[in-house]
Amino acid sequence: VPRTLTSRRLENPPADIPVYGAISPDGRYLTYWDWQTGNLTLRDFQTGQDRPLTDEGTEGNENADVYQSVGGSVWSADSKEITYVWYIYDSENKRVELRIVGLDGDKPRLLTHFPRAREIGSLSWSPDGKHVAAIVTQENEPDKIAANLTNYIKGFSGKAREIIEHFGFEEHIAKLDKADRLFLLVSRFCEIDLHPDNVDN
Repeated sequence: VPRTLTSRRLENPPADIPVYGAISPDGRYLTYWDWQTGNLTLRDFQTGQDRPLTDEGTEGNENADVYQSVGGSVWSADSKEITYVWYIYDSENKRVELRIVGLDGDKPRLLTHFPRAREIGSLSWSPDGKHVAAIVTQENEPDKIAANLTNYIKGFSGKAREIIEHFGFEEHIAKLDKADRLFLLVSRFCEIDLHPDNVDN
């Protein structure tokens, strides 16, 4: 039976909310980058109130020795936790972290960090809420994505490897990498919703 989708405008966002904010699965909240502070901020659509979920942002602070600001964010399926990217720069070093924060008011927790990463994107929670996937682009290492993807595939089970080898995935990876199209394809693939609720088979 075809599903019927309806759209509803929750509010008219003011100019200070960027279009790349993340809406919670239950539709109640929006997380976004506060351009004045660099902090991850939460808007409650029911009350219209905003509150920061982080307090270390230094956006706009010309006296700060270290630049800190939030990047992209993604909600857990139960709309209770947010995983987000956190950038830390100083005059000599750059550090990109993956953090998690809940709506309960507790301090954010560090999941992992990438000292030489340029950016982290395409964040996605696993359906069971136990894992978070992301694409990490390393500084000055754009050529490593082919090797990393190949190593990832080699970690599959024997049965899965038979299927992968039958279709020549590694040869296709090499061709896409040579044509400078591999990262673009991987990025787009990560945007596909493969949740069991949306995939029949």
